Amino acid sequence: MSFGPTNVGVHRVSVLAELDLYPEAVRTAEETVIPEGWPPSRLAHHHVEVARAQMCTGRTDTAFKSLLAARKLAPQQTRYHPTARETYAGLESARRRMPESFNSYGSWLGM
Repeated sequence: MSFGPTNVGVHRVSVLAELDLYPEAVRTAEETVIPEGWPPSRLAHHHVEVARAQMCTGRTDTAFKSLLAARKLAPQQTRYHPTARETYAGLESARRRMPESFNSYGSWLGM
């Protein structure tokens, strides 16, 4: 366990997203510096939270890229993460704007 500016920034993003302050969450995520070697499971969770905030601000392509980054870092955690599934479902409603690889991600999630 560690505590520092990265941890504070990541938790701030999560809290802002929970409060439906999505633009602020995205801005905070962009300002948060993630150091090399940060635990992949923590970073994957962060990417999932950021994806939700990005989706809710209309940045669907960027949100999907964040989900892909989470999958690459921690595939099993991401597959079963409720927020990853909820975000994917939200992005699915905007499918006409999503890349072709979006459908295969849904199959991977089991949706």
